[in-house]
Amino acid sequence: MGGNLANVRIVPNNGLEPTEIDVESTNSPNRFLATIPPNITATSYALLADTPVGCSLSLPNAFSVVEQLNLQLTGVEPNYVFTQQDIGVTITVNDAVLGFEEVPRVYINPTTPTPGINAVPIESVTYKDSKTITALIPKGTLIF
Repeated sequence: MGGNLANVRIVPNNGLEPTEIDVESTNSPNRFLATIPPNITATSYALLADTPVGCSLSLPNAFSVVEQLNLQLTGVEPNYVFTQQDIGVTITVNDAVLGFEEVPRVYINPTTPTPGINAVPIESVTYKDSKTITALIPKGTLIF
């Protein structure tokens, strides 16, 4: 389990049973990485966690799973990265129902999910409009 957590689970708000999830520690004392299982029911979920000494925490409405695609990338420019220098990128999405939010977070995920290899956050994310953001991939970032 990640950090000082003994048990982490997601609880669907539609009355279905909780699901225990895998988490990993990060370099931050108040953060962990969680792997949400594929093919879970479309609904909103609470996040519950317990510590080894019996303390509990909860985050109601932590995330939602939807049945249909609401956001689809249409471009990442440039479409290459040289890992020996910082690279600015522009990311665009289609005209789906939802666009980017004004305080977006962006992560680079492996093309093929691999245990132990997690999404990498990229920095200096700037909201341009609901269809466009810019960001910085720092020098040395492992690109999958």
